[in-house]
Amino acid sequence: PPDSTKDAPRRSMQRLVRHLDLFSGIGGFALAAQMVGGIKTVGFSEIDAYASQILTKNFPTIPNHGDIRNINNIKVDLVTGGFPCQPFSSLGSRNGKEDHRYLWPEMLRVISESGCRWVCAENVPRIIGVALDDVLDGLESAGYTAWTVNIPACAVGAPHYRPRIWVVAHRKSGGIDGVVGERPSPKGAHEGEWRHSDGRSDGN
Repeated sequence: PPDSTKDAPRRSMQRLVRHLDLFSGIGGFALAAQMVGGIKTVGFSEIDAYASQILTKNFPTIPNHGDIRNINNIKVDLVTGGFPCQPFSSLGSRNGKEDHRYLWPEMLRVISESGCRWVCAENVPRIIGVALDDVLDGLESAGYTAWTVNIPACAVGAPHYRPRIWVVAHRKSGGIDGVVGERPSPKGAHEGEWRHSDGRSDGN
């Protein structure tokens, strides 16, 4: 029979999933990551002043990189983001890709540079027929299998409908297994210190 005492150290070395949250708002994805467990949010990207204050209050140790165009080569396992909906929303002019707030290309760049295995993006239903095909084609070209699902707020108990299109993507092969995931530091290291699975200390 298997020796449970030998299995215990192996279980303790399971990787944390490193998470980069783009267009973070007040940190809904990061809060969900905390609730799920095993996911460590390592960075935000938010430019709104009020939302940034909330992030600082609730997640004081997680850096906010501000404008997504400031983010370069942050290696993570999971990238999330509700990229701006103004180019598609029925309340706007629906200029789509011609709108200066169309930042999906920047999100795709960050995804590609990160080497992440998983992506979760969110937007309004009006993106269908305007830019959703470009989103899916971009992920496919970057090496991901992507699919969409419509989950309205009322489906998770909210008192209003608020439909949203969710894009979930998984890297087809390769990725960053054994490079970015984290494991506890060797015995004797400072409590709470984590290291990447390639030996780099957290923060490098």
